[in-house]
Amino acid sequence: CPPSHYGSVCNKLCPGNCNGPCDLEAGNCIFGCLNGWIGNKCEQACQNGKYGKNCLETCSPFCSHAPCDRRTGDCTDGCIPGVHGTNCMQVSVNIAGSVNEGTTRIGIFSGGVLFGILITVAVCFVIRKKRQSQKNMKKQGKDNVSKKTQSQDPQHYDDVRMENVSTYQDLRMETGANEYDQISQINTAYDNH
Repeated sequence: CPPSHYGSVCNKLCPGNCNGPCDLEAGNCIFGCLNGWIGNKCEQACQNGKYGKNCLETCSPFCSHAPCDRRTGDCTDGCIPGVHGTNCMQVSVNIAGSVNEGTTRIGIFSGGVLFGILITVAVCFVIRKKRQSQKNMKKQGKDNVSKKTQSQDPQHYDDVRMENVSTYQDLRMETGANEYDQISQINTAYDNH
């Protein structure tokens, strides 16, 4: 068959969206389709919102009013306000500030929620420790009571003796002037002047 033809008598033209020659018997595209087309004979255009080889790419969500070009992905009717570029993927300076403000707000909110969760966990931990401490104190109190009752059992002594010790044997009389005598002498001397 001559180039771009197929069939039993080579009388059929290969599909125009083939990326090279077609199969001589059925006319299927041997090397696949051009960008923007799918199917064995590349007869189906990409669905709206898709483009490129085998229609696997997704158009920019920032295209204005119409889907992108099924071959290149370019936004045929331009971009929504604040975005530019052929694929509408470049953010304008004006919108970048509001995007950053939104990101900042989300970050602050997320940080606040995380902080709140951490505080809640810390408070729960402190309460739990306090309760465990109280339980341990009650348990120790019960243990002490049982130990005291055990130690209060009467003790039996086989031999009790009294030692002859005088409590007053170490007390001595001090001789000499005490401090009060000296104060009294000072007061008398002062009164005489």
